[in-house]
Amino acid sequence: MVNKDNCEEEQKLQREFINGVVTDKFEDSRGIRYFRYYNGQDTLLSHWALLKPTFYNYLEVGDSVVKKEGSLIFQIKRGSIDTTQVIDFECK
Repeated sequence: MVNKDNCEEEQKLQREFINGVVTDKFEDSRGIRYFRYYNGQDTLLSHWALLKPTFYNYLEVGDSVVKKEGSLIFQIKRGSIDTTQVIDFECK
């Protein structure tokens, strides 16, 4: 069964463009995980890390993160390592 909230979150994420360097990551008192990234002009906050714990755990300060608009794929670059993570909402 498709979760309507998940489908709405998927649509929001697909519209978002992320391109920057992770400046910090943290978990708030409610257990929601975040990371901040610098895009060359501003430091922005993203909460998409909460959706996949392995993504949050893998992500490190200093990593470059790119997610193109219309995609659910995050590309993470760390030195010579280039990894992708897909945030799957199971919304079909």
